[in-house]
Amino acid sequence: GGATGSVAGNITNNATVAMATLRDISESDMAVIGSVSLNAGTGRSIGLVARYSGPAQQNFYYAELFAPTGSSVVQVNLYRNVNGVYTAIGTGSTVATSAVGQLRFEVVGGSQKLFLNDNLVAFALDGTITAAGSAGFRMTGAIGTVSIDDFEVDQVTLGTAPALDFGPDAF
Repeated sequence: GGATGSVAGNITNNATVAMATLRDISESDMAVIGSVSLNAGTGRSIGLVARYSGPAQQNFYYAELFAPTGSSVVQVNLYRNVNGVYTAIGTGSTVATSAVGQLRFEVVGGSQKLFLNDNLVAFALDGTITAAGSAGFRMTGAIGTVSIDDFEVDQVTLGTAPALDFGPDAF
């Protein structure tokens, strides 16, 4: 599908924990996309939010890149947030030294997939949050130190599988 919503330009955090979602978007199957750059060891995080219903920082799926202070890798995590409580639903591979490039979070049915530069880095199956919702991003770190660029939300439409004709000689 085409872009359902987007924000042009670079967006930088204005609080130590900053989250923003798009208004007037309500999709259940979506791809949330943004360009990111996160260096290991900084204590910062950047992530994408899907099926957000709120209020505040509650009720959504969250795909996160996290750079623990002093660590030499960037961790990849998938969470669901219900009533403000984060529950890990998937932990992906670690990304050595830094995570730079396009981050894409696909939430389709009960599947949650996170890609970095078109490489699958985390996957989960969770059917807890099924209702359509908005999408956005979340970042943590000292003010002005975390940013996202080229943010976009696309509706994902699953194609119909072709009909298979087995005919009388198939078996």
